[in-house]
Amino acid sequence: MGVQILEAPVGVLLGLLVVLARAPAASGQEPVVDFTWLSNAGWLVEAGETTLLLDGAITRLDGPRPDGTNVATLLWPPAEPDSGSVRRVHDALRPAHGIDVILVGHGHSDHSFDTAVWTRLTGATVIGPRSVCYQTFAQGLPEAACDIVEGGEVRELGPLLRVRVVRWHHSGASDDPLGRLVQTPLELREVPTPDPVTGALRPSGVQDFPNGGGSRAFLFTYGEPGRAIRWFVSDTGNPATFDTPAVGREGWFSELGIPMDNLRIVTEDASTREHLEAALAAEGIDGVALWIGYWPPRHVAQVIPILRPRAFIPNHWLGQVFILDGLPRPLENPTLSEVLERAGVELLVQPEFGARYRLDATGVREIPSDDLRARLGIGR
Repeated sequence: MGVQILEAPVGVLLGLLVVLARAPAASGQEPVVDFTWLSNAGWLVEAGETTLLLDGAITRLDGPRPDGTNVATLLWPPAEPDSGSVRRVHDALRPAHGIDVILVGHGHSDHSFDTAVWTRLTGATVIGPRSVCYQTFAQGLPEAACDIVEGGEVRELGPLLRVRVVRWHHSGASDDPLGRLVQTPLELREVPTPDPVTGALRPSGVQDFPNGGGSRAFLFTYGEPGRAIRWFVSDTGNPATFDTPAVGREGWFSELGIPMDNLRIVTEDASTREHLEAALAAEGIDGVALWIGYWPPRHVAQVIPILRPRAFIPNHWLGQVFILDGLPRPLENPTLSEVLERAGVELLVQPEFGARYRLDATGVREIPSDDLRARLGIGR
C-alpha cells in the first residue's frame, strides 16, 4: 500500500512513497495506540499494525553549545551519525511490525540528525520539511524516500491511520540575538554538500540543519468513523510567535558573520494559531484525546484553549540528552502543572527514557516498560 495523498499544496511533493502493506484492523475493533518515549522529542508510536517513528535523533553531539555572543559556537565542524547507538536503540525497541514511516517535525540536529540512519535500518519512508528531506538526500537517500510537506497535507499512513500536517513555529526568545536566530524560519536552498574528506554534514542550525522554515506538527486520527481517537504532536513552540509569524532578516546573520549561501528565510503568511484552527476545522473536531508537546507554560496556555486536549505529555525540556545515559531528572514545573490543572488537562510526566503510554477510548495511561529499559541498560 502506498502513502496516499489526500490533500497537498501544488508543487510540494517530490514523489509518491511506498509503505509496507498491512491488513486492516477488524471491523468494530476499538482503536488502541501505544507510545514509547525515546528522548528529547523522539517517540515510537504503534497503532494496530502500523508503526511510526517521530523525530528519533539518538546521536550525542558534543560540539560547542551556542551562547549567543561567540559566532564560533554557532558554526560546527562536520559530524557523522552514531549508527551503532541508533541500531542499539532500534534493536531494543523490537517493534512487532517494523517501522513504516518516520515523521520529523523540524530540521535541527537534535531532531533529524539520524533520520537517514533510521531509514536505512528500517526501510521506512520519511515525511518532513524540505530541509529534512534535503539532509537525507545529502546522506545518500533517493528523492522517493522523503515526502516534503509544508503544512495542510493529509497522508494515509496505514489501515485506519492518517495524519494532517500542521505548519508550526520554532522556539527562541525575541529579546536576544541567539533567540531571534533560532526562531527565524530558516530553510535550506539546495541539498547541502557533504564534507569532501569525511562525507559528513555540519550539524548546526545555521549550517546544514536549519529548522526547516519553522516546524511541522502532526494531527493523527486512528480508527473507524465514530470511534476514532485523535492525538496531536508538536516538537517545539514559541509564545512570542504563536499569534504573529516570526520575522527574520539576513542582516542578523551577516552581522554575526554567518554565511547565508545555502540558507533562505521563509516568509510566513499565517500565524501558528491560524494554522492550528484551520487544521481542527478541516477535521471537523474541537479537541483531541492527547497532546504530546513542547512544555513551556506560556506556550501550553496558548494552545490548550484551541486544541482542547484531555491529557498532555511534555516534550523536549532537557534539550538533547543521550538516551543510553538515562534521564537525569523528570520534569518538575509547578507553573505548567497549574496551567493544566486550571484547564482540566491531565499531566503525565515521563519518569525515565523508554516510558510507555497507551491511548484508547478511555484515555491515556502509563504502561510497564521495565523490559525495554533493561534492554537499553537504563532504569529508575
